[in-house]
Amino acid sequence: MPPATQDDIDLVETNLYLSSWAPTRNKSLLQKHGITHIVSVLDDDNDPPFPNDFTYHLIRIHDTPTANILAHFASAHAFIADAHARAGRVLVHCCAGISRAPTIVLAHLMQTHDTDPTSALHIVQRARPVAPNEGFMAQLRLWRECQYTLDARAARRFAMELAARRMRDLGAAARADVLLAPDPALLPAAPRTVVRCRKCRRVLVTRDDIVAHVRGPGPVSFTKGMKNDTDLVRVHSTVPQCSLVFVEAMEWIRGVRDGGIEGVVVCPGQKCGAKLGSWNWAGNSCSCGAWVVPSFGLHLSKVDILNAAV
Repeated sequence: MPPATQDDIDLVETNLYLSSWAPTRNKSLLQKHGITHIVSVLDDDNDPPFPNDFTYHLIRIHDTPTANILAHFASAHAFIADAHARAGRVLVHCCAGISRAPTIVLAHLMQTHDTDPTSALHIVQRARPVAPNEGFMAQLRLWRECQYTLDARAARRFAMELAARRMRDLGAAARADVLLAPDPALLPAAPRTVVRCRKCRRVLVTRDDIVAHVRGPGPVSFTKGMKNDTDLVRVHSTVPQCSLVFVEAMEWIRGVRDGGIEGVVVCPGQKCGAKLGSWNWAGNSCSCGAWVVPSFGLHLSKVDILNAAV
């Protein structure tokens, strides 16, 4: 890492700079470049060194392919765009200025210029040698495919995909960053299409919570088809061959955030407790032969799908 006295600040485009961690500890150097705003992308909780002199936007994330940096693109872009609207100069930094900070800059450039990750990367590499990790590049491609917006359902499914990968790589599922789909029984408006427990009739999931799968064999990931509405007609068309309907990780499913790898899906209805299926971060197979990762499966013999014709 360059010493704090060394000028490691690179101009990417007008009023947008990129650096490693060291220059951010040198107030005179920052002032020399006219920096007014700083996006700090680190994996620690250290307080900003000069809170009275610069406006900060803090992103806490590790430089690993399975880290969910996608969740920070929108807020970082808004911060940078607002600073530029005020004629401010923005410095984006991480530890080395090679992966995390460049990824945030790329996401901003993509949205600002409506361009693809490769073209944006060429812009940044003309200013500084950078190399975002492969997981971050995949998230930038998704950012582009989603047209720089990520609705709640897409965000949940992507976070679940990352959690499944971490389980595969590390042997344990993440806890805090697993986004759970809301319990439809607690929603203010009744959804048009629901899946409910056959025993007690308690509503379990809605149309948007169902994850369609292609008849096997082969792996099916939660990110595939995430931009399109779930086709419940398709689910019904597979009933003769399929024994399960796969759903997102729901708030009412026990143990999902406890660090476990697998568990039983039990109806949350009062005085019910019917065993509805199982969940497994490593995945599970349907009777049709499809392998779904991660898997949150409800047995079709245990539930009813209502108002599925749309």
